Amino acid sequence: MPLAASEAALPLLAALAAVLVGCASELPPPKGAWPVEVHGHRGARALAPENTLPSFAKALEAGAEGIELDVCATADDVLAVTHDPLVNAKLCRYDDGSPVPHRLAVRSLTFADLERLDCGSLPNEKFPGQAPVPGTRIPSLDQLLDWLAASPLPAARTVKLDVEAKVPKHGEGPAVAPDLLARLVVETLARHGMTGRATLLSFDPRVLAAAHRLEPSLPTCLNVDDPYADLPELARRAGVGAVGVRHRYLTAEAVTALRAEGVKVLAWTANSPASWDRLVMFEVDAIVTDDPGACLAHLRERGWRKGGAAAR
Repeated sequence: MPLAASEAALPLLAALAAVLVGCASELPPPKGAWPVEVHGHRGARALAPENTLPSFAKALEAGAEGIELDVCATADDVLAVTHDPLVNAKLCRYDDGSPVPHRLAVRSLTFADLERLDCGSLPNEKFPGQAPVPGTRIPSLDQLLDWLAASPLPAARTVKLDVEAKVPKHGEGPAVAPDLLARLVVETLARHGMTGRATLLSFDPRVLAAAHRLEPSLPTCLNVDDPYADLPELARRAGVGAVGVRHRYLTAEAVTALRAEGVKVLAWTANSPASWDRLVMFEVDAIVTDDPGACLAHLRERGWRKGGAAAR
């Protein structure tokens, strides 16, 4: 083709390319996409204060198949549902508005002490769409399980629990023996008849091993936050049936290797459509997200959940 003719054709080719790209975006998603579960991280902390009953309610209302939560042991051996072994002063304050002291350790407080804190009034700058719920308390694991049993929400009858046991690090207050922490979780779940719907997660394999000795039927999951970790080897060494991994550290090859070993994969904390698509294609078992409603809506739009394009 002569140069002049080629140059004249460029606008037409560009227009054609744009049409093709537009058509590609309208193509249906792959059939038989992996049926990944959606679990709400700390409930649905994009919408409500994390690790609180309002946040868990938002996750259930959205239709999440699981809720992820964290537990720390108090001075009187109550499991408090809170992520931080040190009370998060950015999220909690006293009822009179006074600030929480610097580096206040959960393990140094009784649960009654924790109940004096308002952990629903302060905004979370990471989540501008989060609605405050003034007066919201840190619940105990017992209170959460009682709330689930009494909830009128249908999902409360079936939702899975990812219970992450937090072992304080050096400088995070009095120590908690891994065996004690495991026993508190195992006994609390058993007391409420929730062993069959829960998985115990921890970064500390000693907690998981102790729990397995106490209750072999309770699934355990090793959390890993290392981009270079040999995940199948870590799972074998810890004797767990699942690993929880920061989503951006996962590769398709790693997930395939884990699945070949019979190890499930929980990917945390994925909050964008691109990451959700990637994890579905990797065939992880669960996407852990701060906004389970948005994730489920995206999967429906892609045709990977009933009610979306595929169903129509």
